[in-house]
Amino acid sequence: MTRGIPPVPETIDVENTDPVYSAVADLRTIGDAIVRVTNNTNKNVVVTLQLSISDDPAMAAPYETGEAIDTGDRVISGPITPAPAPTMTLAATAIGYMRVSGAWSYARFELGPAAAPGVGSSATIVWSLKHRGD
Repeated sequence: MTRGIPPVPETIDVENTDPVYSAVADLRTIGDAIVRVTNNTNKNVVVTLQLSISDDPAMAAPYETGEAIDTGDRVISGPITPAPAPTMTLAATAIGYMRVSGAWSYARFELGPAAAPGVGSSATIVWSLKHRGD
């Protein structure tokens, strides 16, 4: 994990119902992040955005509640599609996008399949970052 450098696109094995985690992204110099999550399994997968502040780079106590949309010009943290929330359920082979904005220092994803996918199943995570001031 390097400050302000997105994790390389990663493919995570998702082969049973145990939750799996993406690499932690260091967002300390980032203004906005968009993340594409691709479910490469044959089952639904619940994707949870986990956020933490500067004293928790190991994500020991991640924040998972999400942030609501405001009637003003605020940007939310959480799924862009299908609706703002800290989690989204991706159908088999579906793609979803999440946004992280604000003063969060670290972020990662927890993926939890509803049922055990087949051996060799995976999910792909790709980050796109915009630095503050860009």
